[in-house]
Amino acid sequence: MLETIGYQIGTAINRVQLFELESKRAEEFSQLSAFLQHLHTISSQSSDEELVQEIKNTFDFDGVEFDKPTVKIYGSHTFSEELITQLIEHLHLFKERQRLLELEESLTRREERQQLANDLHDSVNQLLFSLQLRLKGVSLRLTDEKTKDQLNSLGDIVQEALRELKEVIQVRKNDGGESSLSSSICRYGDLIGVDVQLSVTGRVNFTEYEQKEIYRIAQEAINNTKKHAGTSAIHISIQLTDQHRQLIISDDGVGFDSVRSGSLGLKSIRSRAESLQGKAVLLSKKGEGTRWEINIPRETGGEL
Repeated sequence: MLETIGYQIGTAINRVQLFELESKRAEEFSQLSAFLQHLHTISSQSSDEELVQEIKNTFDFDGVEFDKPTVKIYGSHTFSEELITQLIEHLHLFKERQRLLELEESLTRREERQQLANDLHDSVNQLLFSLQLRLKGVSLRLTDEKTKDQLNSLGDIVQEALRELKEVIQVRKNDGGESSLSSSICRYGDLIGVDVQLSVTGRVNFTEYEQKEIYRIAQEAINNTKKHAGTSAIHISIQLTDQHRQLIISDDGVGFDSVRSGSLGLKSIRSRAESLQGKAVLLSKKGEGTRWEINIPRETGGEL
């Protein structure tokens, strides 16, 4: 009888220990899931220092270093090796995306754009697909339903990223013709489920470089509408004024306090406008939607 009681006590203790380990693991993956969803919104132009700060704001690490081509994390006292390994793999993916986009900045000829498209397909596309499979595998092993739901949600984001990547590859293979910009903006909206209502007033010309930057601005604005505005429609208009080519992007969503608008995505829009010798002004209030007014000096280039 004592032997039976002892066996039952041992079994109970073992179950408690397993439950504690599983609870800690579920908590870790919940935190990782939240960070990865945030990572998906970080501008690809963010510096290593900005990315390190984002990681430190989320996790209790003594240090994070980007030593190309590796990522080093040390001084972790509370997180498991499994979480650190998963985090490093995602950071590698993020840095690979940065590398390819930096390469894209230097490409000017059609052949080079096609090479970049092939690189995106052969590297990032495969990494995303592998990541999607691993997320499914981790989700199947977990018992915490809340964490499983978050991982499934993250899997949906990866699937969305795969669709976006296919669109980016298609854009990069494009000859850069005049009609590609407006159609590419609308296709991107269709890709992520946002109704883009685009209008062009008059004959508005942009250089190839300007088209690329305007596409990135519109892409960032469409993403923000999808994720934060609480609406599925966005209005984009292009028009000429006496001194400027004006790009207006607006939605009728929930809005936010624009005085405290310091996210990397919003900084990216302003930075790209400045790279075109222009200025981006954000107008938004809670409950009153969001509106970008971007003025670019008049120049001669390819037509929108």
